[in-house]
Amino acid sequence: MDVTEARDLLRRATEAAEAGDGERFDALLHDIDEQVLEHKRTVLLQRAEEEISSIETMAGQAEKVGMEIREVRSLLEKAQGAMAAGNYDDLGRMLVDTKVALTEARTRHFADRYEAKLRGIQTMIASAKRVGANVAEAERILGEAEDALRRNDISMADILVKQAEISTGIQVQNFIKNRYPNLVLNLPTKGLQANVWNRYTFEVENKGKLAARNVDIQFKGVDVKGLKPIPEIGIDEKKVIEIGVMPQREGEVPVDVQVYYQRYFDENKYEFRDQQPVRVERQGTYLVEDVFLIHADGRLVDHESRKFRQEIDEDIFSGMLTVVQDFVKDSFRSRTKVGLKRLDFGDSKILIERSAHTYLATVLIGEEPALLPLYMIEVLKEVEGKFGAILEKWSGMLHELAGVEELIRKLIFVTQAKNAELGGLAASPVTATARALEAARQSGQDVSEVEALLAQATDNLEGDLESAWAFINEAKTKASEAQGRVQERMEEVLAGTHKAIEELKALGADVSQAELLLRDADQAFAAGNYERVREITENVRGSLDRAKGEVASRKVEMDLASLVSAIRENRAQGVDVREAESLLTRIEDAIQKKDYRRLDEYLKRAFAAVNRNRKSMVVTRAKEELDKIGRMVAEAKEFGADSGDAERYLDMATKALHSENVSDLELLVDRAKIEARQKIGAQLRDRYPRLFIGLPAEGLQVDAWNRVLLEIANKGNWAAKDLDIAILGDFEVTGLERIPKVDANERRIVEFGVRPKVAGASALDVQVTYRRPLDDARLETIDSKEVKVEPRGTYLVTDALAFHRNGALLAHESRDFRDAPERSEADALVAAVRQFVTETGPEGSQGMRKTTFNGSTILLEPGPNEFLVTVVRGEEPAALPLYMIEVLRELEDAFGSRLARWGGDVAGLEGLNAVVRKLLFITEAPEASLGPLAGSPMAQATRLAEQGTLTGEGGQDFFAWARSVLEHEGFAKAVSLVDRVTATLTAPAAEIARQVREAAEAGRAQGALDVSDEQMALYVEIVRR
Repeated sequence: MDVTEARDLLRRATEAAEAGDGERFDALLHDIDEQVLEHKRTVLLQRAEEEISSIETMAGQAEKVGMEIREVRSLLEKAQGAMAAGNYDDLGRMLVDTKVALTEARTRHFADRYEAKLRGIQTMIASAKRVGANVAEAERILGEAEDALRRNDISMADILVKQAEISTGIQVQNFIKNRYPNLVLNLPTKGLQANVWNRYTFEVENKGKLAARNVDIQFKGVDVKGLKPIPEIGIDEKKVIEIGVMPQREGEVPVDVQVYYQRYFDENKYEFRDQQPVRVERQGTYLVEDVFLIHADGRLVDHESRKFRQEIDEDIFSGMLTVVQDFVKDSFRSRTKVGLKRLDFGDSKILIERSAHTYLATVLIGEEPALLPLYMIEVLKEVEGKFGAILEKWSGMLHELAGVEELIRKLIFVTQAKNAELGGLAASPVTATARALEAARQSGQDVSEVEALLAQATDNLEGDLESAWAFINEAKTKASEAQGRVQERMEEVLAGTHKAIEELKALGADVSQAELLLRDADQAFAAGNYERVREITENVRGSLDRAKGEVASRKVEMDLASLVSAIRENRAQGVDVREAESLLTRIEDAIQKKDYRRLDEYLKRAFAAVNRNRKSMVVTRAKEELDKIGRMVAEAKEFGADSGDAERYLDMATKALHSENVSDLELLVDRAKIEARQKIGAQLRDRYPRLFIGLPAEGLQVDAWNRVLLEIANKGNWAAKDLDIAILGDFEVTGLERIPKVDANERRIVEFGVRPKVAGASALDVQVTYRRPLDDARLETIDSKEVKVEPRGTYLVTDALAFHRNGALLAHESRDFRDAPERSEADALVAAVRQFVTETGPEGSQGMRKTTFNGSTILLEPGPNEFLVTVVRGEEPAALPLYMIEVLRELEDAFGSRLARWGGDVAGLEGLNAVVRKLLFITEAPEASLGPLAGSPMAQATRLAEQGTLTGEGGQDFFAWARSVLEHEGFAKAVSLVDRVTATLTAPAAEIARQVREAAEAGRAQGALDVSDEQMALYVEIVRR
């Protein structure tokens, strides 16, 4: 509030009072009161608006959560009206009343809400206690929540309700964990009739650890009435359910029962199914519709009906009951000992029989079964025996007679159909007597005495119940004796028939139909229907006799077909089946003559022949396979491959072979083969040899056995085995042998003889076939080359040898191929040359030496560490000594240092043979190939000497001068001859190169040629060459 104006008015009023101006003072004082009052109104209005807005917000929130606030709205509208009218005196009170009403509405709402929650939790706790869960803590918390609600302490009640909810939930979940209902159905499967509503009673039992709720049972396969959901089935509780069932047909009817249920505190649905056939009789099989048990004083003890209760006409039911009760009352009043009584009731007939304390009434439709009165006597005796003492002083309470309904319910199974289900009557003495009597009658036994006893029992029903029962027992005894005699005879008949069937089965006959008939006979025997047993066994034995003949014929056909098949199969496998085939004619003849003894003998001999010859073949093949697999396993070991269990199977197969166990032998051989192939095949993947062939292209002479060196290099990652070499072309070949193995990265030199048939150019093809280790498949490599074949006598040097200074042979290369018979000549040659070397070439000796051997000239040239020897057939080539010096110098350059300290180990001398072999290509034929000597300066010596360019000292003939030097001088002087030839050969080219260089230099000096020094040197070298 702005009090400036009020202060000013107060100051002016004070001045007026001091001035004694009362009228002005009163006016100013009035103005001050008006301003204060106006300010109060403004403040109250602002506060009222804020209060109303706050209440409006809370009311809106309350309505959203479902609170009932009609009174609050009414009070709020009145407060808004008072504020609009300026009625500030009542406005504050109205706002307080509105707030109080809103608080009360909220309290009522939350109290109702939590009370509902409390009731829900109480229900859950009660359910949990009913199934056995421990919820004491939840009950305690719930009690505190109720106290909080009574004190209107909503916040505390909210906390406690939530705690009770959580506690109950935890306890319930812990309790039901791994606890489930286990429902079991007990369904009757007999005693129903087709196309009528049968009363059907079954049981549902819970054998689980938790109660089941909302149990819904559904039947499929039959029409059903009166089936309702079951709210709950407790633990170990058994519910007896009575419904109406109407099957649509007779016989075995499959009934599918599905049960759906829930367990407590679990909304999931569970189900189980029971399916089994129900035996349904034709309509009218069972004749008793209703059974009444009435106390002697007229009270109804029990009523059992075949019909479903919903199908029972109440008026008819009441009428029947009234008739029976009136009869009982009349009998009770007259105190007469009335026996069996028959009454008519519409289309039905009522039979009434009495005992000491009860009356038993049965209501029939149709003809009265002969045994019904006897069954009624039996039921009455059972009722008196079990409940007689209670019925003497019966109070009327039905629980005192628990189980009586089971006794009288048996009577609704009374029937005249022989094979119908009898329910509880199946074990009745009356039933046993009737069956025994029928069996004895059918078997031809004298049953007159039994029939007389039963007739006496029936006659006494009208008078004395005990006498009638005594006659029944005596009849039963007599009938059992007769039945026993029949039974023994039927047992013998059945046993004989069983034995005959087993004999036929052993012969391979189809006895399925006979077995079905015999099963019917067994059932008939168990049911006491001996006439049916006799009928079936007679039919079966007749069938068996016919089957024996068929089996014999079929066996012959099968054996013969089997033999023919065996002959065909074994012939296809290479077995000798001639003996078995020869017996087929005799077998056919025996069949025509029906000589089964000889037929069987011939069949056995034929099978034996096939098996014997097959065994022989299997053993022979197994030996071959075992040898092959053994080599494969050995080869696997050689190359470090894993053959798996092949070796173990191989040993087992070998043992089977020695023991002549043919069946196991074939299997084990196959297993060893498969195991070896599988294991080894995996290891051979991407592993192959790669063979390269080095062929000679020159140096061959026609009509002579040329020694050829073939180089085979394996550049693969796996060895090559069993190499076979074939030379294709216009050549004769000798000395080629199989090469066992060439390892990976190995080079192999193969020596053999080749004899060309014609001189000139000729195509030479080399084919190498081989296999991988552990693989029988053959691989192939082919190389072709055109070779030049010289005339015979072109090459005069037949052998070239190198010896160490100590006399050891370093190399021996020959032009001629020498096979085994000619090796002795080569050995004699080596021995003669070695002797010549030893005798004419002592330590320090110099100069060429010459001798002869077997018509051949031998030249020996000593070197610093070795002797070089050539053997010449025919005239000695003039340039031969020079070639020898050139080769000798090449040996010294390459191997001299090693030979100087050589201790006899050939390692380190690789390539020495190739150098020595050059001497075999020396020739004086102008067009002949010089092979590796083609680039030698010595090849030009003859031409240079003829031109006069190459001469000896003083212009002497070069070759005569050189021969003199070689024979008298040492190695150093001899080498100078080679240098002389080389210099003579290169001099003209050097002179030309010099002239070219001078001309080029002049041109470059004049500026006519612009080349660098490097270009100039290259150009001059090209010209020189």
